Amino acid sequence: MKNTMKTIGLTAVVALTLTACGGGGGGSDTPDYTPHPYDAPPISAADKNAYLNAVNNARATGRTCGSLGFFPAVPPLSWSDALYKAAYEHSEDMATSKVFEHIGSGTNSDWTAQVQELGIPSNPEDRGINNGAISSNDALGENIAKGSTNLGAIINAWLKSDGHCLTIMEEQHKTMGMARVGSYWTLDLLYK
Repeated sequence: MKNTMKTIGLTAVVALTLTACGGGGGGSDTPDYTPHPYDAPPISAADKNAYLNAVNNARATGRTCGSLGFFPAVPPLSWSDALYKAAYEHSEDMATSKVFEHIGSGTNSDWTAQVQELGIPSNPEDRGINNGAISSNDALGENIAKGSTNLGAIINAWLKSDGHCLTIMEEQHKTMGMARVGSYWTLDLLYK
């Protein structure tokens, strides 16, 4: 079930006038590197609370995630600064490179791919490990979006997309980090 949820969450597509999620996969299969934290800027308490409240408000109400069916309300998430760093890194990479995928650009702005010398673009788990958010045995759920700077519009678009909605409503997620750079958004959620 965990791998199915991860796959669905990573491959979902959102449309609004925003664009969201391209695909998943790639990156290193078995990262064995020592985490090297990405130097993301500190997030303001206001932004952290707004992101956390928006996702937790969505989780507090049972909802139908399109063809995936009904999901009951689930417990609130807690904030993870390490997941924020991983999310910020990916939003920054997407904004800089204009590559809109779950997989990093593989360019200089794909920080994890560069500092870990992966030889291939990073994936969400690579970025989570590199930023000290997860171990190699953990799995991340990730939603991405672009095209709006409005938090409410992004959350609503994700909730209208089967896979993104499922990622938000997954009961096994316990912590989250979220970041926006320009109109590029990344939400990382940790299974525990």
